[in-house]
Amino acid sequence: MKDETVELIRIPEIETGDLEWAGLDIVTKAETIPAVILDDEAYELCGNVIIEAGKLQKRITERVAEEKQRRFNRHRMVCDLETAMLAFPKKALEIAQPKRSAYEREQKRKQSEREAELQRQAVKQEEDKRIAEAEYFDAMGETEHADQILEQPIEPPLVVLGPAVPKIKGLRARPPVWAAQIFDLMMLVKAVAAGEQPLAAVIGIKAVNGRRGVYENPFWDQQAKGLMRTQETSSIGPGVRAYDKNDSAG
Repeated sequence: MKDETVELIRIPEIETGDLEWAGLDIVTKAETIPAVILDDEAYELCGNVIIEAGKLQKRITERVAEEKQRRFNRHRMVCDLETAMLAFPKKALEIAQPKRSAYEREQKRKQSEREAELQRQAVKQEEDKRIAEAEYFDAMGETEHADQILEQPIEPPLVVLGPAVPKIKGLRARPPVWAAQIFDLMMLVKAVAAGEQPLAAVIGIKAVNGRRGVYENPFWDQQAKGLMRTQETSSIGPGVRAYDKNDSAG
């Protein structure tokens, strides 16, 4: 009886008719072995089936060996061809990718400098506006109100420029690696003191690569990774902005 779970694949180069009949025959013989062997006759039948099945395995392996090797060699030739052909685009990428990365880093560095300058200008404008307002109230005799104005934290709008390099259709961007920079430490400290931010927001703060006035800490790095999954603006806290580490990769 043919095992319905076995599906034979015909290969014209290999004659398998006799092996198929032998296979069906050995299965039929195996099925005549009692479920539980109780005598020597049944035991001998079982042993002969095992011997015959082993011989059939050897015949099958020998029959397909030549074609199997031939197809393996053809597969290996195709793989070698693929490797050789891929060497051309691989070489092109090895040349182009570093140049792309270098240009992107330089443009983003210039953009960061421009953003920093515009941010300084925005801070100065806010300072000038606050001083002018305080001087006005002081001149009106409202000295206490003028002092309150001067004590308020400076909160200029965060300056964020557009993309540093043009988008090219079909060119995949590198996945962002988000981290955070504290660009206004005093603003952040005041927010913590007022209970608007947790104490962890200012614990473990250290300067970024020795840059004066720019800081980081683990709390805000974690915040950046979470918040930048859903929001588009880089501002993630008082005096804190997220940035992509790819933009400053060596």
